[in-house]
Amino acid sequence: MLNQINTIEQKLDIVLSEYKSKYKRIGLSTVTGIIMIHLEKLVHIEADRSYCMAYLINGKKIVISKSLGDLESRLPSTIFYRVHLSHIVNLNHIDSYEKDNGGQLIMSNTLRIPVSRRNKRKLTELLLNQT
Repeated sequence: MLNQINTIEQKLDIVLSEYKSKYKRIGLSTVTGIIMIHLEKLVHIEADRSYCMAYLINGKKIVISKSLGDLESRLPSTIFYRVHLSHIVNLNHIDSYEKDNGGQLIMSNTLRIPVSRRNKRKLTELLLNQT
């Protein structure tokens, strides 16, 4: 009985965390200032040297003056996953995963994102177990 209670509590913690993340915003440093973005509107982020490009669901692109590593540490790992050295994706915006061409994701904004060989197994697990 105690085991079931712990399991239920863990599941509730996960649901609560996901709910909070859904409505959470992140401040992104740009050349002109800071832009507040709702996490659910962020499709993916692509590294470009010491800057990054954030792609939003409305088609807008934002140049961010932070590294991909900095952004990765600030994003919730329950929603965002680094699939490649140059790409972090929002798991909720993945439309499909294609195994050809070394493996790539088709995102909700129709962009194709490469998946590194070492991240394929973990990504497929995440996609198959996503609710």
